[in-house]
Amino acid sequence: MELGNPPSPSLTITGWAIWYHNKAIAIPDVVIAQIQAAPTEALGKFEEELERAWKHMFPITQTSINTGNLPLDHPAWGTTPNPWWRFLTDAPLISEMEAQELNKLRRPLVQPYLDEYGWLVQERKVIDFRGTMTSHLGNQPTMKLIHTVSHMKSCDLLLCCREEIQGILSYMVVWKPEWVVSKDMLRRLGWSMMASARMGTNPLEIPNTYCAKINIILWNCRGALNPDFKRRVMEILVNHFPAMLIITETRVGDVRAAKIIEELPFDGFFVTDTVGYAGGLWLLWKKEEVEVFVLSATEQEIHATVKVPPGAISSLQGRTYL
Repeated sequence: MELGNPPSPSLTITGWAIWYHNKAIAIPDVVIAQIQAAPTEALGKFEEELERAWKHMFPITQTSINTGNLPLDHPAWGTTPNPWWRFLTDAPLISEMEAQELNKLRRPLVQPYLDEYGWLVQERKVIDFRGTMTSHLGNQPTMKLIHTVSHMKSCDLLLCCREEIQGILSYMVVWKPEWVVSKDMLRRLGWSMMASARMGTNPLEIPNTYCAKINIILWNCRGALNPDFKRRVMEILVNHFPAMLIITETRVGDVRAAKIIEELPFDGFFVTDTVGYAGGLWLLWKKEEVEVFVLSATEQEIHATVKVPPGAISSLQGRTYL
């Protein structure tokens, strides 16, 4: 894959570059198009320095071409056509009316739910003594609300993804109380539950009239470098007060992920690296409400135990919790 020449500091150039051998090298538009068409392909994987450079692409500005770095709050991240949230495989956004009609056709027993900011919630899930599973494709705009129907003090959480077709990852989240078998068995159970759920309406879905407070939110954000990302997270928090926020398809990991999360009102977090330029799993939580113990993790999976700390039980009375 051929790169362009170093951009001249005296010229006004837009586009993307990598910092390689102590200089900025422009990335041709054809390479950006290849990333957007096949985002799960890892670039530069045969050389450590080059692989690291590809993971830290940055918009070309007068500052970045001299330093190889650009603050994440710089407007160029939003104004430069971005390979992180504009994959060719991404499903286009549709109107609220169209989304409601699609939801009614797919799950006639469960009415679509619009929160106070007009966000469409595709699914409401509950966790009872049997546990639950939910899934989605990484190219779809998705938000789901999850809560418990009984007071469970401990639950195993498995968040994982796998590539279904080129460039599109399929995500699965499995919650299982009092799980004592291996992670591999939990993963196999989850994929089996997902296959069964495709055969019909999931009996653990609940109607919008159920009045329990939500404490877990699953959001497929399709790019945490999107300028609207932080605003949307704050809207979720104001609307639903989650103790945990699970974000998939962040398309950013490593140091950049940590810098973004530092500005969010969660004091516990765990992130995975991306799969090429796709993927990225973020697990965020509030330590005063839940304790999360990450047991193992890869770029495609997080396995954790979620518990309610003893001191949090009294403060959580009146709301459901894990």
